[in-house]
Amino acid sequence: MRQEAARYSQYLQYVLARRMAGDEIRQSLYYRAYEQTHKRQLICKALNWGNKKGRKRVLATINKSAKNEADVIDEYTMQSVLESSLTDKDWNFIEAIWTQLDSYWAERNKVQENLYGQGLGKVQALPFNINGRQIKGGYYPIVYDPKLSIRASDLAADDIVKQALSGKLDVWNRHGQHQVPRK
Repeated sequence: MRQEAARYSQYLQYVLARRMAGDEIRQSLYYRAYEQTHKRQLICKALNWGNKKGRKRVLATINKSAKNEADVIDEYTMQSVLESSLTDKDWNFIEAIWTQLDSYWAERNKVQENLYGQGLGKVQALPFNINGRQIKGGYYPIVYDPKLSIRASDLAADDIVKQALSGKLDVWNRHGQHQVPRK
């Protein structure tokens, strides 16, 4: 299974690399008159659009920068932007990523149950239509879990070290204890 997953992952990376080399994915788009986005950002939003919680996160993130009530984007508007901005090739790529991630779920859930005694729980896909095409939806992870990912754990440790070295993290100087005279 791992060899098959590795081959499929290499294929997806190849497809993305070819598209980025052609600058097609760097194309600038607008979903608000004042806010520019790139196609790669819309692909990330579309990856998160495949389930109910992901949609809420996408809309919450976009609407953080809304300057007034008229600029708030709703689900219908966002789906229209995705529909008009992404091609069939983009949607094929997005569905391939969802399929790839879903193929790991059973094995990952089994490991989670063995380690922690509780399964992951599966995020239900939310199907939708784009230009008359039925998109099945799917799950796309927002961030790595530092408890389960060595890379995320390393990044979290790096952040702590950077904060400590910049003086933002008060590890060695707790509440002025360095000023208390010795006895």
